[in-house]
Parts: sequence; C-alpha cells; structure tokens
Amino acid sequence: ILLEGNKDVSTAVENTRLVKDFGAQILAIIRQGQTITYFDRNTVLEQDDILKVLLSAEKLGELKNSTTYKISGHDDDYIGETDERKLFEVMVPTGSDMAGNSLKKMHFRTIYGLAVLAIRHRNEVITQNISDVRIKEGDMVLLYGRKQFVDNLVAQKSMILLSEYNEKKINYRKAIPAIIIAVGVVTAAALNITSILISAMVGSLLLVTTSILKPKEAYEAIEWKVIFMMAGVLSMGTALEKTGGAELISQFVFENLGDLDTRIILSLVFLITFLSTNVLSSKATAALMAPIVISLSMALEVSYKPLLVAVMFACSLTFMTPVSYPTNTMIYAPGNYKFTDFLKIGTPLNVIIWIAASFIIPLFFPF
Repeated sequence: ILLEGNKDVSTAVENTRLVKDFGAQILAIIRQGQTITYFDRNTVLEQDDILKVLLSAEKLGELKNSTTYKISGHDDDYIGETDERKLFEVMVPTGSDMAGNSLKKMHFRTIYGLAVLAIRHRNEVITQNISDVRIKEGDMVLLYGRKQFVDNLVAQKSMILLSEYNEKKINYRKAIPAIIIAVGVVTAAALNITSILISAMVGSLLLVTTSILKPKEAYEAIEWKVIFMMAGVLSMGTALEKTGGAELISQFVFENLGDLDTRIILSLVFLITFLSTNVLSSKATAALMAPIVISLSMALEVSYKPLLVAVMFACSLTFMTPVSYPTNTMIYAPGNYKFTDFLKIGTPLNVIIWIAASFIIPLFFPF
C-alpha cells in the first residue's frame, strides 16, 4: 500500500522506486476498491493505491524496512477478482509474431493483460529486466493472468500452452485411506500373501467402492492407448510363436551365428534388442524378442534364461531417442531438446551397459 509521503505517489509506473530500485513487477493496482489490470508503464500511481507486485525475497526484506510502504498478506480481502488469475507455462513457437521483439516494444502487458514472471532460453532463466529481453523462438515463458487472455495468445498462434498451474488442496479424508490401501497392496505382494496382480485389483476395487475415486475418474485415468498397444504387440508375439515365425527367425539366426560362442550370441541379442527398443518401444520389442530367443535357445540347446535376461535389460535402455519411451517424448518439446541430444547422452550409456551385461549376465545366469 502506498502511504502518505511515498515518492511513488503521482509517479508513472516505469519511474517508481518499486520498479527501478526494487526490481518489482506490478501485477495489479487496486484503487478505491476497483482492480486495475489494464495499465501501462505511463500509468500514474496515487496515494493509498494497493499494488500486487512480484519481487525477490531479498528485495522484499528491504521493502519491509521502508516506512512509506505497507506490506499486506496475500489473504487480505482487497484481492478480490485477482484470485481468478493463475500461472501458465507457454512456449514461443516457430513463426510467432512475438519472436524478435521485446516485451516493452510490444507493450505486452497493456495489450494482452498478462504479466511475464520469467523467461527460459535454453539453459538460461531470466527473471531480471524482463521487459527488455528479446523474445526468441523456442523460449519458454511463465505468465501470470487470466485464462481467457492466454487463450487469446494461443488462438493467435503467438504462444503454445504447455501447462496450467492449479493449486490443489489435499483432501486428507481421501488421501490417508488411499495411502493405506497403496501400502496394503505392496505389502501383500511383498509378503507373498497374494500376487501383485490380485492385490492391485483388490486395491483398485477398494478405491472405487470407498468413494475415494469415482468410477468416471478411474475410467479416465486408464491410458487406453497403452492398453491397446500392449494387446497388439502381445498378440503379435503370440502370432509369431503360433505360426512358426519365431522359429523361422531363430533358425535363420542359428544358421548364420550358430558357430559363434554363446556369449557373443547373447551380446548380439542384447545389441539388437536395445537398438530395436529405441526405434519401436520397450513393450513391443520385448513381446517380439521373447519368443524368438526362446526358440533360439532350443536350437542352440542351451538355457533360455540368460537370453531372456538380456532381452529384459536391453528393453529398459530407452535413452537414445525421444520416441523410445513416453516420458522422453513428453519432455522433448518443453525441454527444447534436439534429437541429437538423446543420441549424445543415450548412446554411450547404452554401449557401456551393453558391454558390461555381455560379461556379467552369463556369470549369474549360466548357459
């Protein structure tokens, strides 16, 4: 609150001590009970104006020592309609009309009614003097404002909405029973009381019957794409086994590699599997490779365990491409990564594990 004698009274926003000395961003002005969100750097402040600002903890400490500012908590009754505003994470897409311009030049706050809290360009996070920063394609921007204004930016294809922050309160009446059920599911399986499949099914049933989850919420939480993908790849693996396709492939491998040492064959299986899993997916590769290596082990007259263990570990090496695992795909665009970033980090890691596994697996699972 601007008290009597404050130098910011009758001063334009851009020339105030709050902006110049304390580096504050003014998010809203509450004047005589009216909230002003549409203002620019030339808006003049008045005595007893209530300002909602964003500033660092260090500057907040300095501001508290001033006698001409009064600091009030966020739960005061004057905030009013500003409660509707939220945090949004957006990205500047290729071809955006904002790319190459600064926020000050675009009059971003005045035109769009949104406050920019931070800008991330590659590994650099900018929180100071944001209005002078030149926006670039691929930048991630943290906005504070109303959803309708963000939707306007998205409709103009100036920004892409990545995430919306919604503060959620913990419902302890449901959270505590849910935790108890989850612990019970894991404990029952760990103590061999029942299988993890049965305990998980019972736990899921309890979540619904006790109204912790509504049937609609449980239904919407299921990733049906994953379910259908699993059904497809597992049936493909079964088809290979039933039709003799797996035996045909394994016979081809046996005829060309049968004279090699079994350790080398295991190493080649591991190599083929982790290369495939980075192009397809871990689940699809496992479903396809499992019947093949079982048939191959029978043709070689060796134990199938080391080959299956090799497939199991190789299918988890989803580090080389952004399409090999859903999590990789999810962070690919928001993280502003390149395809080569995965290759640079994932390939050496996969090769190290491949070499180590080729020697270690036969020690614990002999042929």
